[in-house]
Amino acid sequence: MALAELKTAAEIIGTVQKTLDDLKKISDAINGDRSVICIVDNVTDMELRYEGSHCEHGGFQEPPPAVIPPRRSVAFSAQSAAGGLWVGVAGWVNYVSNYGERFYLHFDNPWAGSNGSDAALSAGDPLLFKATSITGSGERAQMRFIFLQNHISAGPIADKHAVLHGRDGVLGAAVTDWSMCPDGVGYFAHFQGGSIYYTQATGAFEVHGAIRDRWALLGFERGLLRYPITDETVTPDGTGRFNHFQGGSIYWTQKTGAHEVHGHIRNKWAALGWEKSALGYPLSDELATPDGLGRYNRFQRGSIYWTEKTGAHEVRGAIALLWDQLGGADGKCGYPTTDEVSGEVPNSRMNRFQHGRILWTPEDGARFMEPGISLVFEHQPVHRLEL
Repeated sequence: MALAELKTAAEIIGTVQKTLDDLKKISDAINGDRSVICIVDNVTDMELRYEGSHCEHGGFQEPPPAVIPPRRSVAFSAQSAAGGLWVGVAGWVNYVSNYGERFYLHFDNPWAGSNGSDAALSAGDPLLFKATSITGSGERAQMRFIFLQNHISAGPIADKHAVLHGRDGVLGAAVTDWSMCPDGVGYFAHFQGGSIYYTQATGAFEVHGAIRDRWALLGFERGLLRYPITDETVTPDGTGRFNHFQGGSIYWTQKTGAHEVHGHIRNKWAALGWEKSALGYPLSDELATPDGLGRYNRFQRGSIYWTEKTGAHEVRGAIALLWDQLGGADGKCGYPTTDEVSGEVPNSRMNRFQHGRILWTPEDGARFMEPGISLVFEHQPVHRLEL
């Protein structure tokens, strides 16, 4: 064989060898270990407990921790199977909170294509919790999984929530962080079961249930009631519930629903004994009278009417029934100018009105009396003169 032919053969062999070396490098790269380091940030107030996991094409080098304490970060790792052909590593891990929320994380470092990761809340309220992930790149990728909780961490709203037994109390867990109120004065946070509102002048108080619903319809803190100054409280008679606000109160019972009382009418109702008075609980919010001159609230056993001229006075029972039949405030009587009081004859009851009075007696029931007319003489004994 000629020298030139030998040289050509050597070049060919060298070329082939180089090609084989390149293929081996490619093969080694393809078949080399692929790994994932997973960092889990538990940015919640809960303890997360390991529930299950799975790893494909390999296994966990550092297994997922059994417990992730509140506000702590932990790490675990996974690696592809040694000597495997064209494989990456992928898997998932589940954690469950001590309240039952379940968090899911998934990682994937494939032999070809882009790395992937995912974090999700697989069981629980999505308003309360969020899950997100950051995907790392490369054959030895680092990935991050973050579990977040909407929460209030400090301050007067957090303190009030703690006094109310926190997540285990009537309000449950927070569904928002604290925010400034639309009026620019106070702050609030919403919870599963209600809300807490705070101002420097009032302090922090909770509102929930039907009372909160009524307050919301009235415009929250920008309505006539403004901010709460008590938590929801049981009424002295044990039947209802109430919140006092800067501008009035809302009272609720199962039978009557929730209604607001404020201003002069509320003051009169308070003077009469609140819900333990003859009127009972409110059946309406404060309303305008048809003539536009007065205001009134209806109660279980009567009403309180107010005008600038007459003040606030209660009307109830048979007297109220006759007054309504006579046209109420728009009728011949006009507005009440007194509460129900004792009448001019024994065992009688009476309300004075702008244009007369209604007198009730056991014998005659309720009847309207024009101004200047009295029953006194009708009920005095008649003395006959003997000749």
